[in-house]
Amino acid sequence: MFLLFALKYYLYHLNKMLHEILLALIGHTGSLIVYKHGICTISSLSSILTDSERALLTKICELATNYLYITQYIQAQCTFSPKTDADTELLGDYAKALCVGIDNLLSEYKNTISIIEKDCINGNICSIASIIDRLYLYYVLFPIIRETLTYISTGIKGGALLQFLYQ
Repeated sequence: MFLLFALKYYLYHLNKMLHEILLALIGHTGSLIVYKHGICTISSLSSILTDSERALLTKICELATNYLYITQYIQAQCTFSPKTDADTELLGDYAKALCVGIDNLLSEYKNTISIIEKDCINGNICSIASIIDRLYLYYVLFPIIRETLTYISTGIKGGALLQFLYQ
């Protein structure tokens, strides 16, 4: 009887941890993963984690930090209000088009997170490693997008932006 109780207790906390990881991947904090100054980190409460779990969570935090940066940039810089004055426009048309594409990619990313969460809830095999595996594409894309947005922040516009994206 005790073994059954211990197993249920373990599974409950495992599911809670996986849910918190999924929330962290879309910018929401919890008790296990927190954001400090825009950077995702593992909280000090995580002393019960093994070294391998800590390594996997560090990888999760890497993706979450990139997601947060990209999301904040899109929200702050890629506003699509009607033009009032050409001098106040922060981004050119090419950069705005890029923002639309990135915003679409972020929607696909959030949809993927939602599918992973549904799979976990439905009892499919769900682990930190499987989450990382299913999000592999974003581990490749997000650092490149972050670098691109950082470069756009320097004020690059027009043909120079197209040349940068071509390279």
